[in-house]
Amino acid sequence: MGKLSSLLLGAATGAAAALFVQSKKGQKVAQQAKDWYADYQADPEATKEKVSQAAADLGQNVAQRYDEFKSGVQSGDITVQSVMDDVKAFSEKQVETLTEKFGTKEEVVAKVKKAVTPEEEIIIDMDEEADIVEEEKPLKTLPKVSAVPAGYYEEKEAEAEKEEE
Repeated sequence: MGKLSSLLLGAATGAAAALFVQSKKGQKVAQQAKDWYADYQADPEATKEKVSQAAADLGQNVAQRYDEFKSGVQSGDITVQSVMDDVKAFSEKQVETLTEKFGTKEEVVAKVKKAVTPEEEIIIDMDEEADIVEEEKPLKTLPKVSAVPAGYYEEKEAEAEKEEE
């Protein structure tokens, strides 16, 4: 994922979270969380018991739904096609709801781009000399390494001298 698309995804997620928190439903959820925490502080054992009971009820509900689903599959009332149709219908409804609330994908992207793109060009005037602080450190040098065998150049010079004679 590119940097721009990651930025846009993050901005859109943040915007959606902000909208949720500001909505009536988001405020209700936040208040429920505060109330639960206050109850927990007041009586931790009673709150733990309520949570345990809610978990048990959820487990029974899931088991019941599983049994209903299993029976439907065995009887032929639930098929792969019927599940796919239900998922498709649910997805289309969610897209419709989100489009009504936030606009099309293109409109959301345009809004996010507008929100994160400055209206004016940002110019940073830097005095490079003032910002650069150089410390006087002696340079470390590596030992001279050669791929040429020791004495090679001397031999070549000697050969060149002999040829000149």
